[in-house]
Amino acid sequence: MADEQIKRGVELIQASDKILVFVGAGLSTESGIPDFRSPGGVWDKYDPSDFYFQRIVSSESAREKYWQMSTEFWDTMKDARPSRGHFAILKLEALGKLSGIVTQNIDNLHHKTGNAPENIIEIHGNAFTVSCLSCGKKYDRGVIQERLESGVKVPYCDDCSGILKPDTVSFGQSMPEDKMAKAYRLA
Repeated sequence: MADEQIKRGVELIQASDKILVFVGAGLSTESGIPDFRSPGGVWDKYDPSDFYFQRIVSSESAREKYWQMSTEFWDTMKDARPSRGHFAILKLEALGKLSGIVTQNIDNLHHKTGNAPENIIEIHGNAFTVSCLSCGKKYDRGVIQERLESGVKVPYCDDCSGILKPDTVSFGQSMPEDKMAKAYRLA
């Protein structure tokens, strides 16, 4: 049965002109990144209601908890390597068949794999950059992580002292309209 399904999948790929790939956490678990919802995932350790966007922007203690969780997840994610699935998607791109990758993953692995940035639609954002919610200044996550490792509990913007947050979508935060529109258009 599995061999027949694989054969049928190969036939569909070969017959296709363009393929839009939709990706979730399962693709990155092979890379050692736990998903949020499965047993042993991030939400087994933390209460997701602590990380609603409104709480993050309104409470210093919520931001501290958010950065603690984010740091633990960062430690797992920063050195992760792409899985076989990531490279299979790259092969579709090399064959000229890939119209795009719509991903919920925030782990930067499609970039590490070498997919063209214009083909990657990160609808939940990317944890490898951080932005000021007030002035929009962008930071490399590694720079902010150095601050956290030096003892800073909640980092703030160098320019305006605004709230810093990884460029990921939190509960209650709007999805990025431009990325959602592009994903919808390609679908």
